[in-house]
Amino acid sequence: MSVFSQMLPLIFLILLGLFLQRVRFFEEVSFKRLQSFLLKVTIPSLIFTAFVNMEFYWGQILISVGMFFFMSALLLSGFILYRLFSVKHDFFIFSFSAFGFGTIGLPVFLDLFGMENSTGMVLLGVGHELFIVAVLIPILQLYYSKSGITLQTLLSPTILMVVFGAIIGLGNFGPAIAGNFIGAGLFDTIDRLGRLTLPIAMILAGYRLTLGDKQYLKISLLYAAARLGVVLSLGIAFQTFFLSAFPPSLLLGHAFFTMTLQHGSIILLVYVGQYRPLEDQAIVNNAFVLNMTAGLLLFFLYMLLL
Repeated sequence: MSVFSQMLPLIFLILLGLFLQRVRFFEEVSFKRLQSFLLKVTIPSLIFTAFVNMEFYWGQILISVGMFFFMSALLLSGFILYRLFSVKHDFFIFSFSAFGFGTIGLPVFLDLFGMENSTGMVLLGVGHELFIVAVLIPILQLYYSKSGITLQTLLSPTILMVVFGAIIGLGNFGPAIAGNFIGAGLFDTIDRLGRLTLPIAMILAGYRLTLGDKQYLKISLLYAAARLGVVLSLGIAFQTFFLSAFPPSLLLGHAFFTMTLQHGSIILLVYVGQYRPLEDQAIVNNAFVLNMTAGLLLFFLYMLLL
């Protein structure tokens, strides 16, 4: 029941977006503005909060480093397969390299194994989150906006929040800043803005769903299957040759597969929605939902094998 309790809100939000699509709730210009609000306000806020609250376990930091390189290998795999098979849609490159760590992975793991066994999951999460904010998001920003590395790019809300969040988190300045009512209020405001990212992104994903269109559905199925195949293949190798070398008490195997069987990048949905045509938006949203459903089924099978 734990995984269902975490997944159902996402499913309901997607269904809400599908309903809003049926009644044509959004005009295209308002839809785009809402996507822009995600990119420029809520996602930077989410990143900032993640960095500020992140706990670093320096004694086992090699696990976080390994996870960072695993994520990098997934990104490289996407690029290689994109070029090798002349894939039509360029979002394929980035579709492998993100998981629902904070939205589903961590909450489900804590519910199943308890906070006292969370160290391994947190260590993997540190590597995952560092990759997302230090590599994936800057690349997405540069690739989709086509702005190149300019002063405006370096001063974008995302980059600024990454820098400020990292400085505060690594320097452990958070408690001092939150020690007065102004700092505490500022942190709380940013946190509340960041929490809007998931529900708005899921509603927008549902709004662009076209599962009834066989042409889009076939392509989306191929992309979802490719993502699961690559992630599971590289994941098994990573678990066998790297994670298995660490103490069993960290439950790294369970933590790793709990994370990697979850949905893909919500941030990618937003960038494709903002910068790509309706066909790309429909396909990437379909693939996301299909991947989320397949990941849920595989997770149950994994739990039955424990």
